[in-house]
This record gives sequence, C-alpha cells and structure tokens, in this order.
Amino acid sequence: MHHYPFHVGDYIRATAHLDIVEDCIYRRLIDLYMETELPIPNETQQVMRRLRLGSSGLILETILKEFFTLETDNCWHNSRCDQELLEFKRLAEVSRNNGKLGGRPKKTQRVILDNPEITQTKPAGLQPIPNTQYPIPKENTVMSPPATPKADPIPYEKIVELYHQKLPSLPRVAQLTTKRKGYIGARWKSGNLPDLETWGEYFEFVAQSDFLMGMTDPVNGHKRFKADLEWLSNESNYTKVLERKYHGKR
Repeated sequence: MHHYPFHVGDYIRATAHLDIVEDCIYRRLIDLYMETELPIPNETQQVMRRLRLGSSGLILETILKEFFTLETDNCWHNSRCDQELLEFKRLAEVSRNNGKLGGRPKKTQRVILDNPEITQTKPAGLQPIPNTQYPIPKENTVMSPPATPKADPIPYEKIVELYHQKLPSLPRVAQLTTKRKGYIGARWKSGNLPDLETWGEYFEFVAQSDFLMGMTDPVNGHKRFKADLEWLSNESNYTKVLERKYHGKR
C-alpha cells in the first residue's frame, strides 16, 4: 500500500505526550504497517533493524505496548491501521470489478457499483476529498442574510446619565470612547457594578470623598485632582475607592 489516509488531528491528539524520538518511532511503525499491509511482528531485533532504530529497544517496546495490541498470531495490531487496510481492500475490490466492465461507465450507463469514479486508471486511495465545509451555492439560490449581531446589553448611556446626575461637579463625559466602554463593561460583567442601582450607590459613595470631588487642596506643587467616569471605572481605582483610600473626614 503506497498511499494511505493520515488524519493529522487524530494523530496529534493521541501523541501530544510523546517526545521527538517516541513520535518518530511511532510514525515509522505506522508506515511499516501500511506499506507491508501486515501487523508488526513480535520480533524486536528484526523490527529495530527494519526501522533503523539502533539501540532504541526500550522505547520501541513502550510504543508497541501503548498503541498496539499483541494478538494470538504473535503480532502487534493497531486497530486504526487495520480499519484503513480493510477499507483499502474493499475499494480495491470495487476497482477490480469496475475494470472488468471496461473502466468508468459512460454518463448514459446506469451506475450499479459502489463507486463508479474508481477505475484502474484512477485507483482507490487516491480520490480527492470533496470540500463540504464551504459548499458552493447553486444558481438562483436565495442566500439567507447574515445574522444581525446581538446588541450589547450594558446600558452605557444610562450609566453616563447617572454619573452626570449624581456627580454634576465632576468632568462631563463628552464622548463615550471604546476605552471607557471597556472599563464600564468590565465592572458590569465582573459583578462589581452589575446594575444601574449599584452604579448609583457607587456614585453617591464617591460624592462623599473631598479628594475625589476636587475639594482637597493640592500639596507639593501638584494640581488639584478631580475624578472622572473613566478613572472611577478603572478596576484598580474602583478597588481603592471601595477600600476608602480617598475618604477622609470632612
């Protein structure tokens, strides 16, 4: 058997734990299995020589015990390889029967074989896999319109209105930027401020801080600080506000 299907995804999932040497030995065992169309003989030295493994006998034995089963015929069988070989032989038989009838039937002939595409000039095992993942629509087929993305459930505008209402002396929000939406959305989704009522209570708590409201005289030449919605929505700043880092006595 000179060609055989190799399922990359299945192989990677089954061998992710192997190191490079173990992986190489397993691949060579599979190639030997499919090339000879026979299970691996239970003769370690012969197999090691055939696969050019040198002194890797212990690794070979480990791979055989993990991926193969020693059957009564004193050979190591691999269920996936056996399955592929059975399918290959079935398609080969179909191909031989088709060849006896003169190759691929004409378009006007009624197809009675399993697969009329398989002929002596186009043997089994070499057939292209049809691309069914992205089917081409037929002509005049009405395509469904793309699904409308779901609206963001977070009421950004109402939160901004609540901020202006509860904290009118703080800087107003002129533009609800992507960054600001990100901060607000993070507080909403995290459960810190999951509804408008909690946002209102948070803004009322902020109003109790002279420092956050810009009522504290600056020191050491710093400018007077006054919080804004973006600053208050930031995770780090939000945590400090809750911990009363900025709530001194009035």
